[in-house]
Amino acid sequence: MKILLIVPENSYRIKEFLDAALTLGLEVYIATDSTFAPPDLNDRVFDSIEFCNPESAGNTVNAIVESVGIDTVVAIDEGGIEILEWARALKNGLVEPPEHSLALRDKLLLRSVLKDVVPQPNVFARDFGSIQFGAGIIVKPSKGSASIGVTRVSTIDELKSAVAFIDTHLKQHGVAIIEEYIEGTEHAFEGVVVNGSLVELAIFDKPHPLTGPYFAETIYITPTSLDEYLRKRVLQCVEAAINALEIENGPIHVEVRVANDGTVFIIDFANRSIGGRCSSALSFIGDRTLEVVLLEAITEGDASHAHRENQYSGVYMIPTSESGVLHNVQGIEEAREIPFVTDVVIDAKIGKRYETLPSEGNYMGFIYAKAPTRSLCIEALEKSFNEIVFDIAVDKDHIKQLNRVDHFSAVER
Repeated sequence: MKILLIVPENSYRIKEFLDAALTLGLEVYIATDSTFAPPDLNDRVFDSIEFCNPESAGNTVNAIVESVGIDTVVAIDEGGIEILEWARALKNGLVEPPEHSLALRDKLLLRSVLKDVVPQPNVFARDFGSIQFGAGIIVKPSKGSASIGVTRVSTIDELKSAVAFIDTHLKQHGVAIIEEYIEGTEHAFEGVVVNGSLVELAIFDKPHPLTGPYFAETIYITPTSLDEYLRKRVLQCVEAAINALEIENGPIHVEVRVANDGTVFIIDFANRSIGGRCSSALSFIGDRTLEVVLLEAITEGDASHAHRENQYSGVYMIPTSESGVLHNVQGIEEAREIPFVTDVVIDAKIGKRYETLPSEGNYMGFIYAKAPTRSLCIEALEKSFNEIVFDIAVDKDHIKQLNRVDHFSAVER
């Protein structure tokens, strides 16, 4: 079987998907906006495609499919999904992707499509004087991921500042959305849809509270600590959303908040698998990786082997803690020696400038652990994280700018 992978230049996961495809005996081709050529694939790489123009890129993908005789097209990461949606729409004679498809790229449209289908945060009109803050208000861009631009505010001045920040600095991520903040615990649902049927792969807990003012994610751990009733409620909400969004096949990654009263709110919904290097936190019986499980489901319509190993598994996504130029990283080997830690991967580059949220959502690296209990897994991740020291020449002016909404107490953070 011939498979075409749509690979954004900044993807973390090209090797994982290539290895999975080769494991399954697939003939791999690549469409990318980069100029790279993976070993042994030089004659199968279609590079320098204009991903910044999704319609044009979609036409190019369709031309590749036709000329090579591709059987299946798979998009890797957020940057490839829109290209695939345009390719499908154009192939079907549409002038643009249908609304339910566009809703997966636009959080404001997602709220509209899922209205009256599943619980979601209330969205407020851009009428600052009429907003009741209550537990707080969330301001976020309508597009994008990695918590870029997401801010919790509690006053009119903070609200105006957060909206202006998106309007001025994050135009490429869409318009500012103003919605209610949901108090409760946050979780991520990982699954795959096969011929309209949902297969649960994992529910991750996020044990470090995400209360703002910014929302840098750190630890993901699975299996979830949610009780059976709440787990089923998450599953029911995801299934209802899948039907409304008309998803028939492919991976999904859903962010949910479980409110203090047990109501499950869908915060975000993406028709892709978990981002960054987080897929390495999941392993399945038979030494199957998440990428192998997904390609089996997509190419063979079979997710019967999607059974996770019987242990706790987690990842610590190391956020950028300070804005500035990275001079050095210390403690990596010590971090690897922590019991139950399986790997430490540092992606941060010496000499490169990094910015904290809400400006950028870069992660400095990833720590992985597996343990027989939840507490041991979390403890291993935290101890490993504490061993690593990033020497950053701090940009004090940038910190002053971010402090404009840094109004929550240290205890609350």
